[in-house]
Amino acid sequence: MTAQHVCRLAGVAPRTLDFWVRSRVISPSICKGAGTGSKRHYSTADLVQCKLAVMLRAMGMETSRFAPILRLARSKQTAFIIIEANGQVTAIPKTTGLSFQANRTAMLLVNIAAIKAELTLESE
Repeated sequence: MTAQHVCRLAGVAPRTLDFWVRSRVISPSICKGAGTGSKRHYSTADLVQCKLAVMLRAMGMETSRFAPILRLARSKQTAFIIIEANGQVTAIPKTTGLSFQANRTAMLLVNIAAIKAELTLESE
């Protein structure tokens, strides 16, 4: 899918997406685009990463902290990502149920499958 399509579905401005690509926060996996006027093409996994980056940015997280979280989201084994108030990030694999300890304070609980489902519905 094109950058324009990703921007529309993820709710991000084209300049922001371009900045994230140039900063290597997000990388288009189908076609990187080389040179002036060339087009970048993104996969569904790239779109999920972009949507997650939008969520992280809305929370006020610095762009420099996105990359490790986005890598976890890209893993086929990850079902949930927990981002705690102290900044600790935990990936919960698909093989494990989501168990959340009462003494942990989640800043954000990301359900990767829910993001994928939402984006699939929006693209239809």
